[in-house]
Amino acid sequence: MNHVAPTRLIAVLSCLIALGLPCGVLASTPAEDLEYANALSRAFEHAADTIEDSVVHITTAAQIQRVRRDFFGRQYRVGRPQLQPTGLGSGVIIDEKGLIVTNRHVVANADKLIVRLHDGREIEASLVGADEETDLAVIRIDAPDLHAATFGDSDALRVGEWVLAMGSPFGFDYSVTSGIVSAKERSLSRDPTEASYQEFIQTDAPINPGNSGGPLINLKGEIVGINAAIISRAQQSAGLGFAIPSVVVRRVVDSLVQTGRVERGYLGVYMAELSPEQRRTLGLRPDEGIEVTGIEKDGPADRAGLKEGDILLRINGREVVGGMNRVRNLISLSKPGETIALQILRDGKRIVKKAVLSSRSALLGYAEIESLGLTVQPMTREISRRLGYRRHIPGLLVMQITPGGPADDAGIEVGDILTAVDGRRFATVDEMRDLLSSSLGVTTIEIVRGRMRGTVEVELE
Repeated sequence: MNHVAPTRLIAVLSCLIALGLPCGVLASTPAEDLEYANALSRAFEHAADTIEDSVVHITTAAQIQRVRRDFFGRQYRVGRPQLQPTGLGSGVIIDEKGLIVTNRHVVANADKLIVRLHDGREIEASLVGADEETDLAVIRIDAPDLHAATFGDSDALRVGEWVLAMGSPFGFDYSVTSGIVSAKERSLSRDPTEASYQEFIQTDAPINPGNSGGPLINLKGEIVGINAAIISRAQQSAGLGFAIPSVVVRRVVDSLVQTGRVERGYLGVYMAELSPEQRRTLGLRPDEGIEVTGIEKDGPADRAGLKEGDILLRINGREVVGGMNRVRNLISLSKPGETIALQILRDGKRIVKKAVLSSRSALLGYAEIESLGLTVQPMTREISRRLGYRRHIPGLLVMQITPGGPADDAGIEVGDILTAVDGRRFATVDEMRDLLSSSLGVTTIEIVRGRMRGTVEVELE
């Protein structure tokens, strides 16, 4: 009788499960083993062939200004700015009209984007929009005969399922690596209470620098994620790769294409993780459910009838598993004004409540300053304290920046505090708008960045 070694057994079972083949007989002949291996190999080949023409290589370049110092240590610019290569990454075509999804960090601060297609064509791309909170961006090219990839449902992925990571690691174009889904709904934040819209699929498919922005695909060749990060001191694959789930990608991409930014829905609840003991008592799975610990008065959850102590189980039919980030992302998949269905556990009974979402930006006091191309929030004493300042800094905190807008071109960054226009100080959005309306041409804006204070010149639209 043939005996199968444990490691070989696991590999064979993985192949069988991935391919939907019967697992009735564990002992097998060498010929049968080879057929199983060939079947898995053919599945990999088919998946890679399906999406190969949709994967692109992205090269970025920026205008670099040489800087020198004089005798007194003061900096001054030398010569004209020169366009120099600054980075590379990957992307995937999602629309035959030329839309490409990638990571925001791949295209950030780039003055020129060059996309190389699988057939060798090189085409300059324009930025459609970017979302810092999910690290996603959409760019566009104008070219005929493009092949668009198809999205799959990342929620349908199972831990242990085979996936392929595609892209250009270290600049080697169109590489394919394989692995399994190691975990889902992962958060890379060290603080579980921190508000974040990032959740990841963890995979051991090797992801290296240059893979960023490329697709993670299932064996059908469908996009189930966008490669985003690796965890390694050496900045190369160490069996810990992370991809943004396709359900998040599709929502963000749709919003960026339609409006150039992402407006997220807001439910107005405070949450906490359940302990293992609570889950056992309630009859829940080890990773299922989030407890509602507070309700914002007159917010969407309050109007929907949610109560403190309710356990969130499903949002629009999707399971709440993996933590609070999962809840935030499921809510953000819907826009302000949309109605979502909340399945909750209350007093041992599962009931459904309907909530109409509000605008997160409006509730948090965000406002858009169109002439600068940015979104800001008024500074408060609490925000000043939270940012580590001993004294309150009046002004406006930059929350979002429109790619390619005046503020972006001037070098203003998210987290900067705007304090003055042409030497005149302000504390509110209306005050800044009034000052900007009386400014002509190039405007000087004072900013505070960390412990530094300085000015930038902005050419208003």
